[in-house]
Amino acid sequence: MKEPSGACDRVLLRWNGSPTFAATVARSRCFNFAERETPLPVVDRRGFVTIYENGRIVWQGTEGDEPANYWQAELDI
Repeated sequence: MKEPSGACDRVLLRWNGSPTFAATVARSRCFNFAERETPLPVVDRRGFVTIYENGRIVWQGTEGDEPANYWQAELDI
């Protein structure tokens, strides 16, 4: 399991040293550990697709949701 990480204003790098600022993990000798904020959720940015056949619209929708018969097969390059 990943340890929480964040920033600490006062962390002891040595037992007899003075407190300093450092980016750290929760098990460091930290007097006021502040965990990082959780990241924002990833926004789905797929495009809108229109498929035409013989000048007529046969399908409209979000990219990636098109019917299987319109998926492009492997390219022979």
